[in-house]
Amino acid sequence: MSKLLNIFLVFLILFILSCNKTKPTITIEKEVLIPILADMHIAQEMILKFRVVERDSVRRLYYHEISQIHNVDTASITNELKILQANPDLAFEIYEKVYKHIDGMSENNKSN
Repeated sequence: MSKLLNIFLVFLILFILSCNKTKPTITIEKEVLIPILADMHIAQEMILKFRVVERDSVRRLYYHEISQIHNVDTASITNELKILQANPDLAFEIYEKVYKHIDGMSENNKSN
């Protein structure tokens, strides 16, 4: 009986510990992150037009330029992407705004 009780207690402790974890939040302001992610999304679409053997080099080039344009280092962007992967609700909220931002960019291009 004590083995069963010990196993139950271990599972109960693990359950409680897993429930108390708070999900990490982004460190870059949303107003700054949204245009960065929009540019990365567009870059990703452009990267797909290259041959497979060229894609990694082109991706690094595009992401480096995006980081320079937005004055944010690539490590910070990578960290934000990891946080969004770990927090689907936050990712959904932000990517909704990213897609609206891209739509706005598209509308601006149509009017020019």
